[in-house]
Amino acid sequence: MSRARRCRGLTLLLALALSLSGRSVLQSQSPRSVRYPLRLVDLTVVADTLYGFQLLAQPASRTVAEGTAGALVWLRFDPEKVLDWLNAAAAILRAAVPRGPDDAIQWSPTLRPLDGQGGLLLGRHRKKEKLEKERFLAVADSSPGWQAELSGQEADSVVRLFLALAPLARIDSSASVARDRAQVDRPARLAPPELRWPRGMRDRLPLQFVVGPDGQVEPESVQLLAPLQPPRHQAVVDWARALRFEPAQRDGRAVRQLVQLMIGPP
Repeated sequence: MSRARRCRGLTLLLALALSLSGRSVLQSQSPRSVRYPLRLVDLTVVADTLYGFQLLAQPASRTVAEGTAGALVWLRFDPEKVLDWLNAAAAILRAAVPRGPDDAIQWSPTLRPLDGQGGLLLGRHRKKEKLEKERFLAVADSSPGWQAELSGQEADSVVRLFLALAPLARIDSSASVARDRAQVDRPARLAPPELRWPRGMRDRLPLQFVVGPDGQVEPESVQLLAPLQPPRHQAVVDWARALRFEPAQRDGRAVRQLVQLMIGPP
């Protein structure tokens, strides 16, 4: 991206950020992982220097019946595209477009994740050629899968969160980086396939790690993407490190793979 384009982009992003109002957020597990519980949806946003920018969304735990598991959206984005998308949304949502019905929501382009399934949309309600102040953020998994819509202060706060974390993320494009599930011919498989959850596990938690060509979890890659108290956190990390897999295959050889899964009772 040229310096001139980046400067124009930052100007638009700043304009969008300054126009957003709402409560401040941040319950942080680490500088790059933020859990943000809302009224109906629990969000976790992760900025990673290897695997980019991730958004996890599921029904708020207090709205899910005890003993049942909420559906999950787990999207991974190129952080440069997150910033470009916010840039485009800032431009499109500043004024009503001179077409379409008078009473509707004017949406931004869709931000697509790396696997192309699902996405994010920003919008504003349009009435009689004017845009109302309130914004909407729609989060969708693969259609017709799980989806949620945030509005008002909640949507604005999440956009501010994206603005804060996306610049901290990047995608490692080197040949040695672990591949996604969609980039291998046969994904890594648990061996044996039955899982026994860590003792005392009651919640469903998002976990990611890298499985090496030898089928073992690379110890330093284990990342629990939800806050837990230190003793429980370490117990989950130790449990994940002890897992064994049949390694992923690509072009007839074993390769490293990024594994993402929800752990805990169904």
